[in-house]
Amino acid sequence: MNPDAHDREQELARLIIDQAGPIIRRVIGSHARRDPAFTADDADDIASAVRLQLLRRLRAADERSDPIDDFQGYVATATYHALYDVLRRRHPERTRLRTRLRYVLTHDARFALRQQGEVDVCGLREWRSAATPASIELPPGSVTRAMLDPSRLADAVAAVFRAVGQPVQFDQLLSLLADLWGITASAAVHSAPEPAVPGEPGAEWEWRQFLESVWQHIVALLPQHRAALLLNLRELGGGSNALVLLLATGVTTFEEVAEAAGLSPGELSALWNELPLEDARIAELLGVTRAQVIGFRHSARRNLARHFPDRFR
Repeated sequence: MNPDAHDREQELARLIIDQAGPIIRRVIGSHARRDPAFTADDADDIASAVRLQLLRRLRAADERSDPIDDFQGYVATATYHALYDVLRRRHPERTRLRTRLRYVLTHDARFALRQQGEVDVCGLREWRSAATPASIELPPGSVTRAMLDPSRLADAVAAVFRAVGQPVQFDQLLSLLADLWGITASAAVHSAPEPAVPGEPGAEWEWRQFLESVWQHIVALLPQHRAALLLNLRELGGGSNALVLLLATGVTTFEEVAEAAGLSPGELSALWNELPLEDARIAELLGVTRAQVIGFRHSARRNLARHFPDRFR
């Protein structure tokens, strides 16, 4: 390697370590705090994949004189993509269960899902104002046949809630069901594509088609209506960042979400850990009033309700 090439490689290494490293760690750390099944091996695999992709991209940029316009946004996007790819490959059953569980909690009228601090909390709808314990466990002898039937997820969730008698953290409910059904963190599935969402056999394709159709209608909304809807994700996901579902299922990309919200990938990355945003914060970003933000989102949901009356009211 000639001296100039060696110096350039050293420069690229410093860029990846000093500038990309903190972004990669922030994205991975944000997920790790919410997912008890996330391991150090997962984090290492993701970081390594992103560093390798970034090195190849920077080398190609040198050869083609094709710079990365938004370095922070590019790194964050690459990390999110690597994160979901590793989780799908390494923990397919648990990832599938997570997706199905979030769907049930946000679409079954018996349940409620809300955000409390940095965690998602769920329970029966009438418990919405109740305190959430730090941990849960089923009372001795309380495991019922309904809890052990993964083909009827909503009934299993209802049975767990009745036995526990109080709201629970989403990730604790996920772990409890995974334990009851023998789903280990590293269980592998070779026969079915990820993700399966609501529970009948063969529903994966219909669910993916539904999400793709919803996304196309969202993209067609007026810009401010679209931004008001996307930045307040409780309206789509019942209390937590529902765009994760769209990214995890491959319906859209991080860049496309940023564009739809009227942001650069870097701006969306900087806001990601704050989502869903309060109306006052969205108003500040859009340069409008809080009342206008509420009106924009109401119009967006009314538009979607014309096409998906069972999903948006």
